[in-house]
Amino acid sequence: MGRFFLRPEDIAGNKARITGGEARHICEVLRLSLGDEIQMFDGQGTEYSGIISRIDDRGKNLTVEITSSCKAPVLENPSITLAQAIPKKNKMDYIVEKATELGVSRIIPLISERTIVRPDPRAAVKMTERWRKISVEASKQCSRVCVPEIGEILMFKDLVSGAAEYDLKVLACLSGKTVPLRSVIPHPFPKKCISLIGPEGDFSENEALFARENGFLLVNFGKTVLKSDTAGLFAVSVMGYEAGNFSM
Repeated sequence: MGRFFLRPEDIAGNKARITGGEARHICEVLRLSLGDEIQMFDGQGTEYSGIISRIDDRGKNLTVEITSSCKAPVLENPSITLAQAIPKKNKMDYIVEKATELGVSRIIPLISERTIVRPDPRAAVKMTERWRKISVEASKQCSRVCVPEIGEILMFKDLVSGAAEYDLKVLACLSGKTVPLRSVIPHPFPKKCISLIGPEGDFSENEALFARENGFLLVNFGKTVLKSDTAGLFAVSVMGYEAGNFSM
């Protein structure tokens, strides 16, 4: 039995309302019906069990009677943010999906000097909505209780100048004086960290300098030059491992 995403605002007392794609999947794909039990999660740490008590609009709207709920224990896992310059084509979809599986807390789409993808405001809204749906689906698949936040698309300087909240701030680049990523990770691992990953053409020297002036450490990922979409996942994998999120 799958897990289904339930928005917190769709819960009222012991009743929950499921609409849209989740409702269609329940009724049309899984062919569940009245009286069937389903498992749900709200993306904010609570999981629910419930019984389908009403089906309206030919399966487009469901009412579920919640029979039990369980708040996941609060883990002291560090918060890892990936700020990724938007790559070409649909690579950002893949990055969002895999970064969610790797346990990031937040993903910030980024526009830097050499970023080719520069959506207008209307397109930006559609893109972030799609990425949020992808993060929900990935969370369902990998049994995450909390869905990572997908931030609004930000300009490079706005993000860098407003990143004072992070305990560890790194920017991966090919130019300038850099050090290996692992060499800058302190132990114990910091509570909040952010990794900036550039576009296909890398960050410019001016951007690297600006980041350094704002407390970012310039890092490299070894001798191999990684593509932009690979680099972001490599960074969060290393950070996740060093934070103790994975075991080997």
